[in-house]
Amino acid sequence: MADEHAHMGQSGPVWFLAGVFNESGPVERDVTIPTGKALFFPVANVEASTIEGNGEAEEELRAVATQVVDDCLIDLSAEIDGVCVEGLRALRGASPAFEFTLPDGNVMQCFGVDAPAGTTSLSVADGIYVMVSPLPEGEHTIRFSAAFTPCSEFALDITYRIRVQPTGGEGPCFRRGDANDDGDVNPGDPIGIPGYLFARTGSGYCLDSMDSNDDGRVDIADPIHLLNFLFLGGPMPPAPGPDACGPDPTDDTIGCTVCISS
Repeated sequence: MADEHAHMGQSGPVWFLAGVFNESGPVERDVTIPTGKALFFPVANVEASTIEGNGEAEEELRAVATQVVDDCLIDLSAEIDGVCVEGLRALRGASPAFEFTLPDGNVMQCFGVDAPAGTTSLSVADGIYVMVSPLPEGEHTIRFSAAFTPCSEFALDITYRIRVQPTGGEGPCFRRGDANDDGDVNPGDPIGIPGYLFARTGSGYCLDSMDSNDDGRVDIADPIHLLNFLFLGGPMPPAPGPDACGPDPTDDTIGCTVCISS
């Protein structure tokens, strides 16, 4: 989960941190979280569904999920800013039965399941989950790990490096100065801003990204600010900055919902 994707689908007082499903071993992620958000993550979890051949009735699906957690899940660990979370087994929870509808290119297809777009399936989930109260503003680390090695070679070891910062709203995360939205602040960005100002070239860019000096508007001062930063050691673009994505801490009249017209 790159930082620019961390905000996707997030709303309300709780934000969710994901594990992994298709790779084993250590994974490190850098994300920016608005202040005041509780965090919820699975140390390890499983699901069982009809589309995967785990059964047809809810009771059959639940038996499969329960057995995996009971028999296969070992070496549970979670820590927040270096402090271990004790009693993880007591944080186990099972979902009610639910039904999902799959899009094209879905996760089941990654595992070779015949699951075309529009496929529906009954499912249940079981696992170990942690809810973290809102963290104070600043830098934090959450790490969690588990292994399913009695039953498979799959193990996970996830480290989140989290920057908690205030935001003027719950808008999308962006990298300030990345005017052409290529994931990096580079010489192409001060070139792209005049294209927007004078020719309205481009499509779907985030105006907050173009507002490199964070004065609440996109104007010719922004490419000048970027050129100064890139080549003359001038001031860095303000938060969320050029190096990591984050929400805008400034209340202004532009945002990533106001996009360039092609």
